Amino acid sequence: MIEQEVSRPGGVFVGRERELAELGAALDEAESGRGSLFLLAGEPGIGKSRLAGELAARARERGFLVLWGRCWEAGGAPAYWPWVQALRAHVRATDRDDLAEQLGAGAGQVAQMIPDVRAVLVGRGKLGSSKGPTIAPAQSVLSWASAIAEKRNL
Repeated sequence: MIEQEVSRPGGVFVGRERELAELGAALDEAESGRGSLFLLAGEPGIGKSRLAGELAARARERGFLVLWGRCWEAGGAPAYWPWVQALRAHVRATDRDDLAEQLGAGAGQVAQMIPDVRAVLVGRGKLGSSKGPTIAPAQSVLSWASAIAEKRNL
């Protein structure tokens, strides 16, 4: 989240030991530099958020940077809303110079998706030039995530 608050849910964790073991193995792989992607899907109330919260707490305990975003339940959410939420928390918690270094030449593109970037870096000459070829904002966000992960497991 650094870190956006995601607290470990209270009580004993039961019923998803196999899934948590698989996700824990993915943390081991990520720590070794081999990332992966998992989708937690299912009917409301079956424990997706609880499982994600448990994994996030375990990841944080191991020194991973945990960023959290949630989908909008109703229609009308802005594009990339969960990503915007998660990365906004990182923007607000990161030193401006470190943020500028992480974003590199893609800062202006990322600012199109995450206005907080512009608010933090404007006036510091850190947004880069809008002249010349640019890459898509989504690609800039991926490059930024890679730069974050180089410094700390993400």
